[in-house]
Amino acid sequence: MSESGDKNIPSAIFDLQNLERLHLGDNSFQGSIPSEISKLSNLKYLSLDKNELTGDVNKKLKDLSLSENNFSGEFVYNETLGLMVDLYELDLSSAGLSGTLPDFALNPRIKVVDLRNNNFSGSVPWSFFSSIDPEQFSYGEFGSNNIKGEIPSSAMIQSIINKLFLQDNQITGIPPTLCFTEDNCDTILCRPGTFSPIGRDDEGHQCHPCPSTTYYGSVQCATVHSSHSPTISRQTFSPSVSPTSRPSKQPQNLLSRMPSTTAEPPSIPATLSPSASASTSSSPTRTLTDRYILTKLYDSCNGHLWHEQKFWTSQHSICDWYGIECDAGSENVKSISLSANNLHGSIPTELFQLKRLEKLSIYSNEIELNFGGVGNAKLLTHLLIDGTGLGSLDGIGQAQSLQVLSARFNKLETLPSELSMLTNLRKMSLTDNKIETSISQLVIPENLEALLLGGNAINGKLDRFNPPPTMRYIDLSGNELYGPIPSFLLQGTPSSMDVEIDLSSNMLTGTLPVELARFDRLEFYAQNNQIRGMNSKLCEKTEWNGGNVEVHGCDAILCPKGYASTAGRAMKNRLCEECNDADEAPFLGSTTCAKKYIDSAGMNLGNGIVNHILSVSVVAVAFLFSFS
Repeated sequence: MSESGDKNIPSAIFDLQNLERLHLGDNSFQGSIPSEISKLSNLKYLSLDKNELTGDVNKKLKDLSLSENNFSGEFVYNETLGLMVDLYELDLSSAGLSGTLPDFALNPRIKVVDLRNNNFSGSVPWSFFSSIDPEQFSYGEFGSNNIKGEIPSSAMIQSIINKLFLQDNQITGIPPTLCFTEDNCDTILCRPGTFSPIGRDDEGHQCHPCPSTTYYGSVQCATVHSSHSPTISRQTFSPSVSPTSRPSKQPQNLLSRMPSTTAEPPSIPATLSPSASASTSSSPTRTLTDRYILTKLYDSCNGHLWHEQKFWTSQHSICDWYGIECDAGSENVKSISLSANNLHGSIPTELFQLKRLEKLSIYSNEIELNFGGVGNAKLLTHLLIDGTGLGSLDGIGQAQSLQVLSARFNKLETLPSELSMLTNLRKMSLTDNKIETSISQLVIPENLEALLLGGNAINGKLDRFNPPPTMRYIDLSGNELYGPIPSFLLQGTPSSMDVEIDLSSNMLTGTLPVELARFDRLEFYAQNNQIRGMNSKLCEKTEWNGGNVEVHGCDAILCPKGYASTAGRAMKNRLCEECNDADEAPFLGSTTCAKKYIDSAGMNLGNGIVNHILSVSVVAVAFLFSFS
């Protein structure tokens, strides 16, 4: 965007009717959010953070991030967020918002709220989060606003008080019923006359005397002297799910992150020490605690710079650390979700020694990753490493339990033969890499159901492509395939299965084979090729392409010669339009008339790129995560 000087959100995005996830953060967009965003009726996730935007958004969202923008005027909850009944994650931090603090009573599914660094005013309402499930609620950040008065002691607030963060406001009272002990509420907010850098007693910070502070939760004191330097003393509490009881606040003998000035590594049992004895190091693996492994991840990937690092390296249960999910009733890590969280550095191979790890989601981070020791992760089924700069899959064959592998938008050039060892793999998404190979040389695991390889440099004829009979979703769009589509394509796949085939934007020729009619439910993409005809029997498959064939006939498969549409076929509210000259669209499935393309090449090329990247992302995310 910056290269073209355009500061507006590209209008082509609003034509993507099936778009579910849209991330346009940190693009320097300016002005109002276009009203056309309401056209995206299927949009569930929207991130426009770190721009300079104002305006309104889609009301059907589930995940909304608008942090670090320039909104102005009074925020009216009932007319905005109050209409988003399915909303479960919200980030409006540092967005320039003002108005009365919302109670979120109309958002029963909300799990995460971040309203830090705004100008919200008023008091914490009695109905605060009154409709949520407290066990599902993760946290609410409300620091650095203008919130006043006493925190109410409603049953709901009692059950989630240790997940609410209200520091750096104008709080004047905390009822004793909210506190761990009646005479000490410092774990919620430091009392008047004291302060800590985080506004409470936790995470290595204690509340220290400061006579000038008049509100609960002060984060600074102008009169602090060196004698008040806090002593590192980590204490923890567990989330309370009962409105009538509070957990005891006891020191725990758990590993914590030491100050950066400490030369020695964190103190851990001798058998877990990184500098193990020779007899210990001679064993294949060392038995490391999950806490130690996560702490090493934090240290190796610049955890202090992460966008979200809540509770990391504190003595809180590791199950409370941001992005961590544990097995029920244990401190065994089951899932790590740190995607798009500003991780930088090398992922430690010790991560694969997390014995109960099932899912690792670290996509959209600038990291170095190798698969040494991945065989230790015996339960690992989901590996989501898109957009990490990954250059090799060497070693991945040891991940014997892997079911979903997503490594899109990376730098992969080859596919190792050891992929054939992944007999449990069902979905493999490697779109938008630099894979250059013949289609006859593709390594395809024997039980694979979904193969996504769009946007690479795979060449050859499709008749050399021999997928297993389990295959029901293929994306080979945007490659260098040529020749006719073979009549035996997916001949081993049962005709009763829902099937999706994307062969768009290649150099395929000939006619669409009538043998495809054996599939009753097929999503088929073949636009932007050199297809010259199709059998009329295909136009009778009324359930094809989401039922559009029943409405638009052959046009819903591919636009006829002399016609074009942005999708290369007719869809709801998007018909094939006649070109001025039939020669402008000489093949079936044209996405633009040639003359229009030449006259406005820059715009159409740009829109094409946006359509390709976002449509591939939506399809891949929707399909892959339906199995997670």
